[in-house]
Amino acid sequence: MSTISNALRPGENGFIWPTVPETAANQFLQYDYDLARRVSLGNIPAFEELYQRHQRRVYSLCLRMTNNIPEAEDLTQEVFIHLFHKIGSFRGDSAFTTWLHRLTVNKVLMYF
Repeated sequence: MSTISNALRPGENGFIWPTVPETAANQFLQYDYDLARRVSLGNIPAFEELYQRHQRRVYSLCLRMTNNIPEAEDLTQEVFIHLFHKIGSFRGDSAFTTWLHRLTVNKVLMYF
């Protein structure tokens, strides 16, 4: 039997596709989504964890855009303050990191 026919197993109503195992990337995305929901409910420890998970990414983006360390540090802080107030607008249509990236870019652009 070929690998394709091994992947497809006949069932009562045709073929049954094998289930996709939960990947580390999917777990990471789901965990960020769960943290965002908890933060939107006012959970401060969840906000602290979200900050710890994404602070370096936000700072790196701010630094690339400003090319100035003190401004990047200030903007990173402002992004997370803004995030705390706007987290309720995160719908989960995209990855949390995509939403955070856009929030960061917008904040830096409004700074100049």
